Amino acid sequence: MKPDLYTLQYVLMTFVETRASSLEEAQQKAQTQVFNPATVKMALTVITTVPVLCVYPLLQKYFAKGILIGAIKG
Repeated sequence: MKPDLYTLQYVLMTFVETRASSLEEAQQKAQTQVFNPATVKMALTVITTVPVLCVYPLLQKYFAKGILIGAIKG
């Protein structure tokens, strides 16, 4: 699978899993700024959920319509 086709949530998951140790190493090397790994994870989580929260209310009527069409038996 092409990396440029990965979803934002998948990229977040791989970042959180693989980058935690490298983030701690980067903190030790750069003494000027200190980032808590948990803070970075939470910030990335918020960044990935904001687009969904912005788009869902606009498309909610289409989701409801699709569910109702699928539930009606002919």
